[in-house]
Formats: sequence, structure tokens, C-alpha cells
Amino acid sequence: MWGQSGTRRASAVVMAAVLLLAACGGSSGPEGADETAAATDREIGAPMPVSALEEVAPVPTVIVIDASGSMAVQDAPGQRLEAAKAAVGDVMAALRPGHELGLVVYGTSTGSSDAEQQAGCQDVVVAREVGPMAQRDIAGVLAGLEPRGYTPVGLSLQTAVDLLPASGPRQVVIVSDGLDTCAPDGLGPDPCAVAGDLHGTDQDLTVSTVGFRTDADPAASAQLDCIAEAGGGQNLSAATATLLATRLSATLNQDWSAQALTSTSFRGIDLGATVDDVRSAADEELPTVRSRGVVELEVGEAVVELTDGLVSAITIATSDVRTIDGLAVGDSRADAERLYGPTNASGDGVVSVVADGTGATCFALDLDGSDRITAITLRACG
Repeated sequence: MWGQSGTRRASAVVMAAVLLLAACGGSSGPEGADETAAATDREIGAPMPVSALEEVAPVPTVIVIDASGSMAVQDAPGQRLEAAKAAVGDVMAALRPGHELGLVVYGTSTGSSDAEQQAGCQDVVVAREVGPMAQRDIAGVLAGLEPRGYTPVGLSLQTAVDLLPASGPRQVVIVSDGLDTCAPDGLGPDPCAVAGDLHGTDQDLTVSTVGFRTDADPAASAQLDCIAEAGGGQNLSAATATLLATRLSATLNQDWSAQALTSTSFRGIDLGATVDDVRSAADEELPTVRSRGVVELEVGEAVVELTDGLVSAITIATSDVRTIDGLAVGDSRADAERLYGPTNASGDGVVSVVADGTGATCFALDLDGSDRITAITLRACG
């Protein structure tokens, strides 16, 4: 579906997914996997040391895939659902075979006409019961999906949770491009309320969301954020198939991703936050700073810039911290372009890439003479 440019994109997806999912015990295959992983590590580094990877236990997970009519839109590039299927498939390839995984799909059995809404709002299918991950099995399920119907997010969440063990750490991850189209008409439960009830009853159960191409749909973005916040999980967004794979990977490895530089924040410090917000998020004493002009604070591995009392930039200059997509100091400009697309010159020795689908935030990359990254700064684009 992708052509030659898609082949390059798929290679970037696999590379990034392997890096991000390493902390879930990921491998690229049963024999020779260690050598392949080691070669990848030498290329752009690994998010966690190997000794730590061996101690991380996979969490039973159900991925909910949106196959509603809107996923037929051709802007991924290509069809949204095809991009989502490719991303999920690549992520599954990076998980170790013993990972307990299930799949729930909605929107595949009816159309999206008014006459079909009643049936469409019940159109939730268990595509795979939770069990040890088998890549060939997953590929077969994904191949048969076609986008058609409604978006019963709340019902799909309830269905997914019923597949998981009754206790212990476990999670649901929803991949969607839009709003629940059933709850507003009373034809399904409100997904935010469902997520809140589930996580409120059992803190070991979390719900995360990955919004795909939701940059032009603030209502959908807000609902997915609400679901993740109520569900004690993460809400990430992606505008390309490559970033969909890396950000889905991040939700499956929340301990790692909580330490990463995202497209909006770093360890609880958001762009636009106040000095008091920074103090609350920082696990250390911070000096008093003036409320006007530009000041910088060292907070852990980051340098936080405040302009007139609000966070305007967050800079990382150590390879110990990665972006949510796996990029780190020491990687190359080419590595950044494989993840984020073409770089734009933004100063002497500095280039930038768009960090999120809205184009609101960018990662500015300081480069040395050999095009290696020496610092990564999250800031507003422009």
C-alpha cells in the first residue's frame, strides 16, 4: 500500500518500535534476536540497559482498534485503518512472544447510515481473546479489517476489560481517530465515565488512548484525553503511521514513557506551566526566580526555560532521556527525520521537527559538525 516511500517509513517504524518496546522484553525474532537488537542499540541506543529489560514483566493488554467509517479517510498517507493495522502489526512484532495480548475491534459489521446506528452501536467484536502473543495470529486478524460503521468507544472499553484477568496490573489501549458516536444519543455508555469507574474501582487497571489524526478534531482529542485521565493512563496523539507505532509502543511501556520527553511535557512539567507547577512536579528544591523576563532552572536532567513566569522551553542535553518516540542526544539528524519527517533549519547548527500532529510544538535539535544531536529542546513551533 505504501510503495517505495512506505518501505522506508516501515523500516523507521520497526526500528523505533523495537527500541521503545525493549522494556517490555521485546525481540525481533526467536533466533539471532539478541544480535539484531544489539546492532540496533549500537545504531541509535537503547532506552533501558539490558539488565533492566530482563526484570520487566509484560502487562496483560487489550488493544481496541477503531475500524469505523472515518478510518477509511485517505490521509495517513493512505487509508487511516491501513496505517493503524501496519502500526499495530509492527508493534506486535517487537513484543516478546509470551506477552498476554487481546484485540477488540469496533465498526466493522455495519455501515454508518442513520438506519444502521442502533446495530452499529452494538458493533464490537472480540477479534482475539487475551493470551500469549502470536504474531501470525495477529496478522491474520488485522488483514481482514475494513472500516465501515459507528464508534462505540464506551462499549468497546467495557468489552475489553471483560477479557482481562480479574486482578493484577493490566491495561486497555484504545487507538481511535474520533468521538464516540453512540453515547451522545443514549445508545452506549459514556467512555470517560466507564474509564473512571474502572480505574476508580481498581487502580491496577489502566486505560490509555492514542489519537490518530485527531489534530483537526478538538472534540475527539478532548474525549480521548478525558478517557486516559479518568483511566489512570496516558493520552498520546500521532499524525503519521510511524508516530502511531512509536506512541502505541509508549502506552504499552508506561514506566519507561513516564520518564520521556513528550510533545507537550517532561515528567509532569508542561509547556505553559507556572513556576509553582514546576515546583510541584520537581522532586527537589528549586531556587526563587523572578516572574518577568527569561530565566532557566535546572530540574533533574532538564533545563526548564520560563518566560514571564511560564514554561516556554524544556531542553535535554543527556542521552539518558529520550523523546516519547525514542530519539536521544547522540542520535543523528537522519534518525530524527526517519521519525518526524524533514527537518527545518531554525538557527546556526539548530534544526527543528514537528513534535505533534497539530504543529503546535516542535523539537529543536542542536547538531554538531557531523550532524549528531547534542541537545533536544521542546518548544512551541514558530
